[in-house]
Amino acid sequence: MNNINNDIKNKTFKPVYLICGTEDYLKKQMKDNLKNALAGDDDINTLEMNEKADINELVSFGSTLPFFSPNRLIILDRTDIFKKSFTYKDENGRERKISDFVDNMPDYLHIIIVDEAPDKRTSLYKSINKKGYICEINKQTVSTLTKYISGRCKENGKSIDDVCIKSIIARTDSDLGIINGELEKLFAYTAGKYSIDSHDIDAVCSVCVENRIFDMIKALGVKDKKKVYEMYFDLLTLKEPAMKILILMQRAFSGILQAKEGKGKIDRKTLAGSIGMKGVAPFVAANYLSQADNFTTGQLKKIVESFARTEEDIKTGRIDERTGTELMIAMALE
Repeated sequence: MNNINNDIKNKTFKPVYLICGTEDYLKKQMKDNLKNALAGDDDINTLEMNEKADINELVSFGSTLPFFSPNRLIILDRTDIFKKSFTYKDENGRERKISDFVDNMPDYLHIIIVDEAPDKRTSLYKSINKKGYICEINKQTVSTLTKYISGRCKENGKSIDDVCIKSIIARTDSDLGIINGELEKLFAYTAGKYSIDSHDIDAVCSVCVENRIFDMIKALGVKDKKKVYEMYFDLLTLKEPAMKILILMQRAFSGILQAKEGKGKIDRKTLAGSIGMKGVAPFVAANYLSQADNFTTGQLKKIVESFARTEEDIKTGRIDERTGTELMIAMALE
């Protein structure tokens, strides 16, 4: 992030930026800061695409000189740009890949791409790495979030203890954007009161998607098919993307497998540090440990391997996100 902040401060911009990782709040903040620095409120010279990228429109827009401005800006926010093999015809009618366009971008053009987990094997990723800057922003550590929440509370004249802070972090899946929203609700709810306690948190704070996923996995562990599908369809009703559900399930099962293999050998704090996620907290490790007895090591290995294959099939377009997610749920219920 510091590199992008320095680019903004010094007004020396790379042709293309890829902002990726799991921390959506900071990714959006970084995207907005870049957009304001490069284009401000200039809508004429800015093209933004969400969910689906139109390669022909992208190339046409990027190849057109800016109108009364030094820059043209293209923003691709969580599109399918890394999931499909996009091609276009150049001025000589030859078929080109999107990476060819990035390699030969005009000087006036800048591109900002926001994604969670771009495929590093693609030619597009390699072109961005060579031509621009890749900024990976993942969930912040529990220590950083604890200081952040404590600081926000002090700014608003509130006291809060470590137990309540951990409860907020657990409920929000360490998501800074959700944490900010929950804190605003707490500040309003506790108006006229000095301290924030567990009753306040229970009264106004929502349960995060990851906690719902843990509940799903608990039901999977005891083969409660009805409950599993009720919770799954509730998540879809709440507009949670099937791919997000799949990724969270994959992450949880990977953690449970590592907990299973480490159970009895190391304590929770050490186990938390060993699980392959940045900033995983001991209370998250405790959730993994609590689920480890519901599955055999063989079952968990099979599930984790199947998740990896399914994610690959989705990224390469062999299967759609919802079908892949539902196949994994069915397999885990076997």
